[in-house]
Amino acid sequence: AAMGIAYLRVRHTKDALDESERRYRAVVEDQTELICRFRPDGTLVFVNDAFCRFFSRDAAELIGTRFISTTDKAEQRKVRDHLMSLTRIRPVGSMTSRVETNNSGQRWIRWNDRAIFDENGNVREYLAVGTDMTEVMIAEEKLQKYHENLEELVHTRTRELEDTNTVLKQEITDRTHAENMLAAEKERLAVTLRSIGDGVITPAIRGRVLMLN
Repeated sequence: AAMGIAYLRVRHTKDALDESERRYRAVVEDQTELICRFRPDGTLVFVNDAFCRFFSRDAAELIGTRFISTTDKAEQRKVRDHLMSLTRIRPVGSMTSRVETNNSGQRWIRWNDRAIFDENGNVREYLAVGTDMTEVMIAEEKLQKYHENLEELVHTRTRELEDTNTVLKQEITDRTHAENMLAAEKERLAVTLRSIGDGVITPAIRGRVLMLN
């Protein structure tokens, strides 16, 4: 009887776990985000449909493999360092990484990662939820280039205005100098005329007097 009760308890527990697993999968599979779980060595233990569609792979191809989404060593090192930074005190973190796909080429994914620990404090596996941020990254890159071009345009225009201002200043200086020379020449001419004993008159063509002593 005792064995029967123990068996029923085990069976009940297993059924509850199976039901929980089915509910979990139903929720996860309905998500549009890329969801996966993997061991510390990178071996995948779960992927949802969105993950498979994104990388154009079947779940059977991925589960049990050490799937690497990029061949870029720097990106791999960045991901590894990010995962190593997750601790029991801070088990959750986010990062954006560049991945490679068969159909769409390189894409940018924003990953929200959680480290899951065992009773001894060791990482049992990681849960990663990814969102495709490629369009956002492209828009930000275009905006950055626009700002850079705008800054360059403003710099060029400012330099042109400064050059124009320098030319205008020189023209004003030259004009002032010429006016001063003309005034000095008029003054010398007036002194000369006043020193002449004979009468001197300078008429215009129509008879208007321009100068006389």
